[in-house]
Order: sequence, then C-alpha cells, then structure tokens
Amino acid sequence: MATLLADSGSTKCEWTFLMPGVNRSDVSVVSTMGVNPQYMDHPAILAVIESSVLPLKKEKVENVIFYGAGCVGAGKEAVEKLLSEVFTEAKVIVESDLVAAARALCGDKPGIAAILGTGSNSCVYDGEKIVSHCPPLGFLLGDEGSGATMGRKLLVRYIRGQLPQDLVDKFESKYGKLTKEEVIENVYKKPMPQTYVGGFAKFLLENSDNTCIQSIVESSFDDFFSNCIDGYDKSGITVVHFIGSIAYHFGETLDKVAKKHGKTVGLKSQSTFDLLIEYHLSQLAK
Repeated sequence: MATLLADSGSTKCEWTFLMPGVNRSDVSVVSTMGVNPQYMDHPAILAVIESSVLPLKKEKVENVIFYGAGCVGAGKEAVEKLLSEVFTEAKVIVESDLVAAARALCGDKPGIAAILGTGSNSCVYDGEKIVSHCPPLGFLLGDEGSGATMGRKLLVRYIRGQLPQDLVDKFESKYGKLTKEEVIENVYKKPMPQTYVGGFAKFLLENSDNTCIQSIVESSFDDFFSNCIDGYDKSGITVVHFIGSIAYHFGETLDKVAKKHGKTVGLKSQSTFDLLIEYHLSQLAK
C-alpha cells in the first residue's frame, strides 16, 4: 500500500509515492507544472496527474496527501473531489501550502513558519495545527516579501524610468525592451500574472550587489515583517523558520531585517518537499 504525497506551489508541483519502512534515499520525486485550483480548471489539473503521476504508480494507493497553494475553501474542495475521482479507493487529504510549510519546518513543535517564494505566507503553529494566520492577499494586495512582489516593484521602477542606467542596460540585455503596454497585458489580461512578475526575481538575484536591487529586496522583507510577522508577537515566539527560494537566496538580507524587528531566523530551506518527505516517513513509522 502506498501514500501519494504532493506539494504544489504556483509554478511547480512535486509528487512521490511513500511506503512504510522505505529509506529516504530510495524515494524518487517527479516534478510537474504547479497545480493551483485558483488558476487552473478541472481538465488542466487532471491532465497533469494522468500524464506525469499515474505512470509512476507501482502499488495500490491507500492515501493521497496533497498540499497546495490555493487549497483553501472552494479550492480545497475542488482538489479533493478531483483526486477522489482519480484515486477512488484512497483516503484523500488536501491541505494548504502553509500547513505543509508548518509541518516541514516545525514538525511536532510550536513555531512561526513562513513561505517566501513566488508568493508569501506565514502562521503560528502549535505543533499540531495553525493557531494564528495573517492573510497574504495575493501579489496585487499583499504577498509582501515574495518574488512576485519584488518582481512587481522592479517592473514599476523600470517602466517609470526609475532604475539606474547600468541596471536598465542589464535588464534589457536579458529581457529586451519592455513596453508599458506589454507589461500591463501580462499582468492584467493573461493567466498566471504572479508567475510572470515573479519570474523577474531571478534578475534581482543576479544583480543583488546593486544598491537599487538591495533597496527593493530589503524594503520587501521589511514590509513582510511589519505587516505579517510582527503581528504574532503575542505568541512570544521570536524565531521564524522559512521555506522558499526567496528566503534561501536572499538569506543575508533576511537575517538583517529580522534582527531589526527583534526576530531571529531559524531554519531556512529552499524546498518544502524534502522536509515533508522526512515528516511523513516519520509519521508512517509510528
């Protein structure tokens, strides 16, 4: 009997089959495009599962545990329904990517868990469940500290002519000259706008020694702590654990901003899935 474990962000979803007694080194992982019910319909999600996941199934699936961005409320119900249709004899559990981060980072212990990737999110976790949560609100209204928000800030400065010329030259060498109309088209009229703006985070990393880039990154982290993490002060927890590429790659700046807000950065991991695999293997062993 196998457990299908999956963790999906906005851009990538990772899948694996776990069995009791298996060693971590023997666990294989497949990556597909992100599965997000807020931006994808039933046929699109089903196509991903049928083409990339089902061919790997070797044992009967007893449990399906799916963590994903957008898996709250109606989005959670939609994914549960779809997975139940595919794995008709399995118990299906769907949780948010935030629950995934909390379990991966904190295990069975209390802590503050945060996600800083394409999007952002955070919570206070008591070792079993989330007890306090600041709504991220998406990249147009919130998602402070995320790659999408940083990318949006970079695009705004570029379109408004507020970047130094040396940075403009590097930007246009990489992406070509972008027009205001082109950017607006991608952000307001095309699907997955958060992925589009978040894609520019790579440019920020490549030019992280530039003072203008440093300003964008530091101000984004400062907004994240001010608007989200500082609101958890009543918990008495001062150590914040992070998952996500933005937290991982801009770790030095993150440490600096956390200290400014009286916090300490604990665990910092680029990937949720490796830690989730370890967590669920330990649960299967109980």
